[in-house]
Amino acid sequence: HQDGTRVTSIYEHDVRLLRQECPDISLITCHDETLRLLVPGMDGALIGFAGCVPELISGMDVFKNPDKHTLKEAQDWSNRIYNLSGHLRRGQPSGEAHARLKEALKQRGIFTSALMRKPVLPLNQEEKDWVALGLERSQLPAVDMEQYK
Repeated sequence: HQDGTRVTSIYEHDVRLLRQECPDISLITCHDETLRLLVPGMDGALIGFAGCVPELISGMDVFKNPDKHTLKEAQDWSNRIYNLSGHLRRGQPSGEAHARLKEALKQRGIFTSALMRKPVLPLNQEEKDWVALGLERSQLPAVDMEQYK
């Protein structure tokens, strides 16, 4: 089943209905905005955004194991994720959203180029600055890729 809606109430309804009618199937979300909401019934997530911020996504333990963490810790983690995902998303998923994701990977030092194939146009400086602000607010440092060579 593929569900492209970004309306959380519809999405959650569909997930709950699928869980009820097809309890043996695995459900994996591709909606980065549901990472913080943890729509009931998800078995996992396949999120392109996660490649940009693996240290934030791997820290999702604060939501999955609430007995080990305080509500404040979960809220702080959610805010760090939102500060960047909100800057990258800016509307529905599109080529431009992928361009912003690649720009974030470039600014972190993971990619050497944020070049996109046509018809997606390069980001202007204002959009690049918007990505940089999201990275700053998410407290994400540059990554030294030399250590992985």
